[in-house]
Formats: sequence, structure tokens, C-alpha cells
Amino acid sequence: MLKSSIRILLLFLQILWLSSAYAESPNFAKVEKIEIAPARKTLRVGEKFVYGVYWMGINVGEGTLEVRELTVVNGREAYHVVATARSNEFLSAFYKMEDVVDSYIDRQNLCSLRFEKHQREGSYKSDEIKIFDQENHRGYYESLLNKQKKEFEIPYRVHDIPSAFYYFRTLDVKPDSTIVLDVNGDEKNWKVKMNVMQTQQLEILRRGVHKVFCVEPKAPFK
Repeated sequence: MLKSSIRILLLFLQILWLSSAYAESPNFAKVEKIEIAPARKTLRVGEKFVYGVYWMGINVGEGTLEVRELTVVNGREAYHVVATARSNEFLSAFYKMEDVVDSYIDRQNLCSLRFEKHQREGSYKSDEIKIFDQENHRGYYESLLNKQKKEFEIPYRVHDIPSAFYYFRTLDVKPDSTIVLDVNGDEKNWKVKMNVMQTQQLEILRRGVHKVFCVEPKAPFK
């Protein structure tokens, strides 16, 4: 069985890919050159993405990513980001899934301050909290189900998986470049490479043509 946080990462990637691959029938076309605009440096409270999740062309659920509010965590202003993945009635008949992830992202540095995960996948359950003391480079894990606790070292401005996603969005990028992020998952620290690949034109059925660039995450775990 994959570790729970790895499953969340795979779920995010599947949501982002499958929602376009099946829901809107995209067609990619390479173009000579597309200028990538400078990135917005802050997150927008109230922004919400809603994705249909498809398997073999069949809708099986919905995923969301939302910047819900600004709050305070350990004296630091933080964005409260909520990610959800829920199976629909069809999939729930034989495999019900209801996952909620809360990430609290430092407003100034966009690194992770707190991470909560609440998973219900079939018979599997998980309720976990991780606190990231960025100043002292220490992380603290607690399972709310079995009361297990761990303490571990973290690198400078480490990310959880959602905060890595949002932090990457604030970076100015160029094709054929690689950005390396420190990401903590399963109480371990990983170097995750974000490969910015070619620019393309993306034609989506009934949605028109869009100029895009392709990003390929490379992680050292499965």
C-alpha cells in the first residue's frame, strides 16, 4: 500500500490530468514561442478550483482546491488552503472516498506552517496533524487515531504537498528549466523537481484555444 501522503500527491496529479483528459477532450499543438507571463506573487482568498474526476471516461467524483481564508498560525499570518476529494454516488456504492486536507501556508514566505489530513477511503481511515516550526527547523507529527507522535528535522522553508503546488504558482518560470522544492511527506523530506517543459496551445472542446506551458513533477518516491 502506498503511504497516505503519496496517495494524496498522486490524487492531485490525477485530478489535474484526468479532468482535462476526459472532461473536455483537449488537443495539444506545439507552437514556435509563447511568452510566459510573470507570476502573481500572492494567493487570492476565495479562489476555488473544481475538478471532475474521471476513470475510463466515467465520472467517479469531484476534487476541489480552495484558498479559503487568511488566519493566524503560531503568530504568523497564513493562507488556509483546503483540498477535497470525494467519490460520487456511483463509485461510493463499492468504494467510498472522502478526503479533506488543510494546509496553512505562511503569507510572507509561502512555506508550510501546519498540515492536517482526514482520509476516509473504503475501510482505510487517517486523521493526522503536522506542525512545522520553520524557525527552529523542527516538525511535529500526531495521529489523532492512535495518538502516535513523532518529531523530525525539516529543511529551510519546507513545504507540504498543497503548499508546494501554490508556491510553484508564484514563481516566474521559463521553458526547459527545473525548480527543486523541499517537500515533507510521511515525516520524511524529499527533493521534488518541477520540470518546466515546452509551451503549447491547448484546444478544449467548447472552451476555445489557450496558451499553456507543461510542467512535469519528478519525485524520488513511487
